[in-house]
Amino acid sequence: MAILLISHSGGIDGFRSLTTLFPREGIWVVVLSNLSHLNIPEILTYNVFERLTGLDETPWSARFMKEHRGFKEAEKEGKEQSETKRVTGTNPSHPLAAYTGDFEHPGYGIFSVTLNEGELQGTFNEMAFPIRHYHYDIFELILEQWNEKMKISFLTNVKGDIDMLIAPFEPTGSDIVFKRVPNKKMWERAFLEQFVGVYEFLEMELVVSLKEEHTLSMFVAGQPDYDLEPYQGTEFLVKGSSGISVEFQRDASGTVTGVAATLAEGVFHASKKG
Repeated sequence: MAILLISHSGGIDGFRSLTTLFPREGIWVVVLSNLSHLNIPEILTYNVFERLTGLDETPWSARFMKEHRGFKEAEKEGKEQSETKRVTGTNPSHPLAAYTGDFEHPGYGIFSVTLNEGELQGTFNEMAFPIRHYHYDIFELILEQWNEKMKISFLTNVKGDIDMLIAPFEPTGSDIVFKRVPNKKMWERAFLEQFVGVYEFLEMELVVSLKEEHTLSMFVAGQPDYDLEPYQGTEFLVKGSSGISVEFQRDASGTVTGVAATLAEGVFHASKKG
């Protein structure tokens, strides 16, 4: 006998809920549970339905326990396989400090990586967890509350800097790609204002101005305006072109004295006037 049911479940650390509608019988069942890894909501829902409709009671607990043991066995085999496929003797391509920073996805938000007593630490949605090296530039998130590990990878850009973090947060979908975002200070007006001015560049003037409060703009005669996007330190990239960068230079006192522009043709230096 086919039974029509409509259900929706939800869960968060340590809790699960299940709402099920049996429209033909006019039965609604809502189960709230504080055991997130067990099928208590399903067992209760199906048992309640059978009792209310006079059906023979099915040993749902035994059925789900068999399924649970099957998953545990698969989980054990997966962990063993992970260890056998690990390439021993490898190291990260960069010092651990190079992997730190904020990485952003337009839908998933910020994934932060910090370095604490020689170990990387990840924070995502206010949850913190250790990040330990697996092999090459592959690391593992140690999800202690669930006794699980998740592999993530770091990628470099054409400059060789760590630029992206990839995490398989959706097991049935594509990997989630988080892009490194510059230090927030680099967007502040007080930080940007020090670079505003006129620079002498091969008998030409290179003008850097502040545009819309939080964006630097660069102008050279005969060329369009170029918006500069924060990268790291005092280095900015020309918007839309990762191969062109502008790095402002300071003297020992911290005063901005010039700029080095990296173009396809080479590196060109300009001195700040005044």
